[in-house]
Parts: sequence; C-alpha cells; structure tokens
Amino acid sequence: MNPTHSARAPYRLALLLSHPIQYHAPLFSRLAARPEVDPTVFFMSDLGLKPSYVKGFGETIQWDRPVLDGYRSVFLENLSPRPRAGHPLSKIHPGFVNELRRGGYDALFLHGYAAATEWMAFAAARALRLPILFHGDVVVDSPKILTQSDFARELFRKRWCAGISAALAMSTRAREFYARYGVPDEKVFWVPLCVDNEYFMARAAELRPQRDALRRELGLDPSRPVIVYVAHMRDKKRPMDIVRAHERMKVPASLVLVGGGPLFEEVRAYCASHRLAHVHPVGAKNQTELPRYYAAADLFTLVSGPGEVTPLVIHEAMCFSLPLVLSDAIPSTIDFLHPGVNGATFSWGDLDRLAATLDDVLGDETRRRAMGEASRDIISTWTYDAAVDGIVDALRAVAGPR
Repeated sequence: MNPTHSARAPYRLALLLSHPIQYHAPLFSRLAARPEVDPTVFFMSDLGLKPSYVKGFGETIQWDRPVLDGYRSVFLENLSPRPRAGHPLSKIHPGFVNELRRGGYDALFLHGYAAATEWMAFAAARALRLPILFHGDVVVDSPKILTQSDFARELFRKRWCAGISAALAMSTRAREFYARYGVPDEKVFWVPLCVDNEYFMARAAELRPQRDALRRELGLDPSRPVIVYVAHMRDKKRPMDIVRAHERMKVPASLVLVGGGPLFEEVRAYCASHRLAHVHPVGAKNQTELPRYYAAADLFTLVSGPGEVTPLVIHEAMCFSLPLVLSDAIPSTIDFLHPGVNGATFSWGDLDRLAATLDDVLGDETRRRAMGEASRDIISTWTYDAAVDGIVDALRAVAGPR
C-alpha cells in the first residue's frame, strides 16, 4: 500500500490495455463509479476510434458505440519503429514505466502478455513491488508433443504466473490455466468476461416482436427457421463448414453469415456459384447492427476448429434467447453450453454431425424456445457488476483493506 494514502483513500489502479474496445468500456466505467477505486486506463493504441485498417483482420474497423465515456484514459506514445507490424515489438511504450514509477499506484492491471510494453510493465511493477492483477483470456493448450519453442512458452508462462499477485479468472478454462501454472486458489478471483447484457437484452425485447418484419428486411423467408453464424471469417473459424453442413440439413432453414475477414469472398463466391438461395453472407457488422441479426434468428452456431479462446458473440446471442450449437473446439463451451438444456455440441469438422445437430435443435419448436430461454438465464449472471466485485476483492487482497 502506498504510505501516502489515508485509510479512506480509494485504490489507485493503473490498467494497461492494447486499445479501446466496446466490450471493455462498460467495465471501466462501472469500475470508475465505485468509490473504492480510482482507475486510470492506459492504451497502447487508438485503434478503432477512427477508421483503421487491421492487417490481421484484412479489413477496416471503427467502433460505433462510445468507448471512452465514464472513466479516465491516457494514450501512450509508441516508440516502436514498426507500430503496425503485428508482433510483440510493435508496441514499445517506455513512458508507461515512468508513469508507474511516479504515479503512486496501488496495483497494476494487465490484460495480456503479447506486447513488449506488457513485459516492460510486468518487470517494472516487480521491481517497484507493485501488485499485479492479471486478467488474461487464457486457456491450457491441447496435449501434444512439445517442441523446443513449446518448452520456452511453458517456462515463460510459469514465471509470469509466479510473478502476478492476483489472477483474475474470466472463465472456467482460465481457472484451469492458472492452476496448471502454479497459481494457488487463494490468489484467484472471479472476474467474468462480459458483454453489455443490459444493452443486448433491451435490444432483444425491442426487436423480437418485429421478427417477421426483420426477416423480410434482411431478405429472409419468414416461414423458415433462421440460423445465424457470427465470426471474423478466417481459417480457425471454418465458415465453409457451416455452409456445407447447411447443404446437408433436412430441416429447411435459412443461414445468415455475419462477418468479414480473409475467407469472406470465398464463402460468398461459393454461395453464388452453387445458387444457395437460403444462405446469406452479409459481411461485417458493427455492434449496433448485430442485434437485428440475432433478433431475426432461431439458433446461433459457431463451428470453429482449434485456436479459439472466448468468443464474445456467444454471450451476445444468449442475450437474445438463442439456443446454441457449438463445436467442441471452443473452450468457453464448458461455461455456456449445457447439452440438452440450451443447445448441443459436435466434434469440430464433422459436417454430417453438425447438420444432424442443427436439424435436431430446429426440429422441435417448443424445445427450441425452452433452450433459448435457458441460454438467457445462463448468461444473466455474467455481468460487469460481478467483474467489478472481483477486481475490488483482488485489490483488497493484494493492497490491504481501506
């Protein structure tokens, strides 16, 4: 604890993030509203505040909801000679180390370990004996024969986890990660990864009564059940799997594919050349546009292969009372899909099984509606307020009571 603080002073918390994100903004504003915490969010980039081309995504992005309201933020100066290269050395912000040294903070919040600035901040906090709260979207890798680089990664993770003061678990898989790398249970705090449930549920209540009209506006047959798939279309998302599975289905359904990415043109060209009249690739949509597609749908699916972590589109779909059909390669399936209760899972890449699973869930409307309501109930406890409570509990544990 900083000795200059009075017993009633709030915790001064420095948070280091890559760039502003719509999903993070409500968390930070709620955190700033708590009298126990005085947060300052430091961003390594202003990506998304204005139209920006992202090489890894293959498209231009700009957020369409406020991402800086309700909390204090600072944009750091990047001294990397190649700031857009997309590797760890593309983010080098030595000024943040000076900020930690003179800022009088009680703790440092880190969200990842992929950038050089995060490594520098970790080392500086250790040297300053400043407690570190780590909130990474992390999962244990699948078993395999380890290479030399894998051993190096394992050693890095063990040392990283040994150096943090509190592990903020955003999912069940994150808890498993911390246990694997030696973090004791008493240093693990539940800080769930969230979307703005209030916003999405309010939009669901507003749009659901308009479902048939929405379908007509989107060019969908109102008499057919609708499957919605939302993803940035790249290899691990396997968008062609859902298209080909749709061709094998027995239940006549419409399929809407929302998202851009490097595979979007391949998907669109396939649908056009095969005259798939009931498959609709609509491209990338921002957060204020997505509710129309969720509200028009009867089922949400994500068919990814290995490499996924925690896709937040699953949270969004659940806020719209949609049953789920998810591949077994998605780690967060363990938290959000209760087989037979709010959906079903299948082995990734098994197109026949995927088609049969979609048929099964869509085939019984009464059961499908019950599954959708179960999805909404499950996601209702994954809230920003619960996440803020976990951060405050961690601060009390590492920086002492106020």
